Amino acid sequence: ANVFNNIPTYLGLDGTAQTLTATGNPTVGAGASSITLVDLSGANSNTNATGTLGTGTNGQIKIVAMKNAPSSNSNYVLTVTNWGATAATASHITLDAIGEAVVLIWIVDKWYVLANFNATIPLT
Repeated sequence: ANVFNNIPTYLGLDGTAQTLTATGNPTVGAGASSITLVDLSGANSNTNATGTLGTGTNGQIKIVAMKNAPSSNSNYVLTVTNWGATAATASHITLDAIGEAVVLIWIVDKWYVLANFNATIPLT
């Protein structure tokens, strides 16, 4: 028997994406959306929107992405309170251009970076 017979052609994440248009926290925990889209296109120039990524649930995947080009000189800074070893000295993730994204996983009380596309994360 082929073990891959029942695996779909893509991995689908359940739920509706959360959209942040200003300062706000991505949802985490049981039942939370796996995807948070940041849209600062309607914000005033030089907007520094912020949020905090809280405690997840074991195995939770969280994707945070900049959905549209932000207004001039604007960014979204996400503070991560429980980093794993992949970002031990960083306390934040910064998104400041369309398409920037980070994929995180919560394992044993810590967030770990699985993938990063042009987001600013000071890694060790």
